[in-house]
Amino acid sequence: MRKALPLEELVKTWEVSMLQHSLSTCEKRVKSLEAERDSLTEDQVNLGNRLDLNASIYREELKRRNNGTSLTTYEQESLTALYVGLDFCKCNDLPCGDIEAAIEKIELMNS
Repeated sequence: MRKALPLEELVKTWEVSMLQHSLSTCEKRVKSLEAERDSLTEDQVNLGNRLDLNASIYREELKRRNNGTSLTTYEQESLTALYVGLDFCKCNDLPCGDIEAAIEKIELMNS
């Protein structure tokens, strides 16, 4: 019987879209389990811990592929657009609090 590859090695063969989808799926499931924290069975707690570990593996692989930055391509493109919008708003004396909040949220999630 062949020995299975550890997840850390397996994800190196995945497309970026697969990594991003898997990360998103794990994060959503972990959040839903956290919301029910008080009524979880031991098996559900173990599942949540495993999903959380998997999410960190996916995040690290995406970070490795993005040359050390933990931002995905989508987040990088979004930040670029937000900074352009922020610059426009500041140059034209328009309110920019929502844009600054969005930038801060993306950067804090990935620091």
